[in-house]
Amino acid sequence: MAWSTSRSHLHAVEPAHRVDSRKEHRMEDAIPGRGHSSPVVWGKRIFLTTSIEGAAIEGVKAPPHSLRGKPFIHPDSVGVDHNYALKILCLDNETGKILWNAPLRWPGL
Repeated sequence: MAWSTSRSHLHAVEPAHRVDSRKEHRMEDAIPGRGHSSPVVWGKRIFLTTSIEGAAIEGVKAPPHSLRGKPFIHPDSVGVDHNYALKILCLDNETGKILWNAPLRWPGL
């Protein structure tokens, strides 16, 4: 079940595409970088976002974290000392091959 909005009304809709959990799904190309977004399936295309680690930023390091009084590395602080390139990827829904990628930009960033 998914949610859709229409003229400020929220209603449930059935997804256009279902994945058969009994079937093995393999991607042809490795997905570069790290991603936290959900894939968008639109027709024969899958759209993903990713962040690709770049050069280190001198003098920057993650703040210390602790868990139950012991130091630990928080997963969201990994790589905080690097620049990142944000990208959107378009994959073929049948093969998993990356068809194109483009920089993802926000005004002011």
